[in-house]
Order: sequence, then structure tokens, then C-alpha cells
Amino acid sequence: MYIIELTTFTNPAEVSYEFGSIDDVKTFLEKNKQLLKSYVVVHKNGNIVKF
Repeated sequence: MYIIELTTFTNPAEVSYEFGSIDDVKTFLEKNKQLLKSYVVVHKNGNIVKF
């Protein structure tokens, strides 16, 4: 499981989403990259995933 913590240009509050696979994370980021102000991806074991 992966968790994305993000903020967008339209919503400065931090939001979290959970994904089951890294492919799902990549798809989400590709589809929403224009809206994202900042984000961090964390694996369920606590490690930060870098792209």
C-alpha cells in the first residue's frame, strides 16, 4: 500500500489518498500533475518513495 499526501493549487489543505500499487500511484500523478502543488509518496513501511 502507498499513501500520497498532497496539496493542490486550488486547495492548500493537505489531503491523503491510499493506493494499492505503485502503478496506481504513477497513473494518479500523471493524470493530476497540472493540479498538484506538492506531494510526497510514502510506502506502508514508512519509506518515502522518490520519482
